[in-house]
Amino acid sequence: MYIIYGAQHCGYCAKAKQFLDTHKKEYVYHDITGKKTAAMDALAPRTNNQRTVPIIFDNDKFIGGFKELRNVVLFELSEDF
Repeated sequence: MYIIYGAQHCGYCAKAKQFLDTHKKEYVYHDITGKKTAAMDALAPRTNNQRTVPIIFDNDKFIGGFKELRNVVLFELSEDF
């Protein structure tokens, strides 16, 4: 399952959710709008100090942002063939 930390103003956060919905992948979305600094400080040790949203994990493994998520999912889908 994917875990997304995002914010309301974030276009790539919306794209990540739409992409996972399209490919029928399960995810949990955490809206950190208004508490972004505290959330990023807490996540920093697990994200190589990434300070932008979305912050995306595959279970406990840090993936990165939307582009990295897209690459991971498309690779998974190609493995199914």
